Amino acid sequence: MAFAWLIDLVYPRKCVLCRQIPQVRDARFKETGLCPYCLETDYRLSEEEIASLPQGISCCFRYEDRLRDALMGLKYEGLKESGVFFARWMVREGRNRKDLKKLFDGCDLIVPVPLSEKRKRERGYNQAAVIGEEIGRLIDKPCLEVLQRVKDTKAQKNLGEIMRRRNLAGAFAPDEAVIEKLPEPLAEKDGALHLLLLDDIYTTGATLESAKMALEDRFPKAKICCLTFAMAHGLHQ
Repeated sequence: MAFAWLIDLVYPRKCVLCRQIPQVRDARFKETGLCPYCLETDYRLSEEEIASLPQGISCCFRYEDRLRDALMGLKYEGLKESGVFFARWMVREGRNRKDLKKLFDGCDLIVPVPLSEKRKRERGYNQAAVIGEEIGRLIDKPCLEVLQRVKDTKAQKNLGEIMRRRNLAGAFAPDEAVIEKLPEPLAEKDGALHLLLLDDIYTTGATLESAKMALEDRFPKAKICCLTFAMAHGLHQ
């Protein structure tokens, strides 16, 4: 981008996690958005945490400390660029974890969990789509919002597990206008697709479950796997 160096000089980019301007801005900072200190901070899941996840659901990092704050910045403070870096971290993590590599290599289409039109207008974007589009660019797979949110649900963060599921019942439906425009190689598979359903945080799994059901109804021949950027500690925060 023209004059990018001048913009960076006047408005130097901050570290995605600590929100400080790093003294050292090398190639690693350009790729990851992380200062040297935050590069050494480990939010990756342990083998035990990975094994604790339900079948068909994968997560990349722990939802805690500065990573939690950074994700809140993406969702509520307009820090859209953070989503691009989150996607890069996920793809990098996929090089070290066989389960993630299998997901990325095997999927035909990335499907971000949609926001309601009201919330999307308020935020200016769907954070799951921001992450999904960058993942798609990096692994050369399409990312399309083939689901739409047809029910403007209450915020999930203050609800218990049972109420979350009730809140999300019937919340999602296929967006036929988008499905009609599937790339030809995918359309030719007649619904026998490997879909990667993507969201930002995994807590109880209610959102993913509801969105997955909507995909299963529309694509009964599809294989559907779920992936999130972060997993709440203990699965219930």
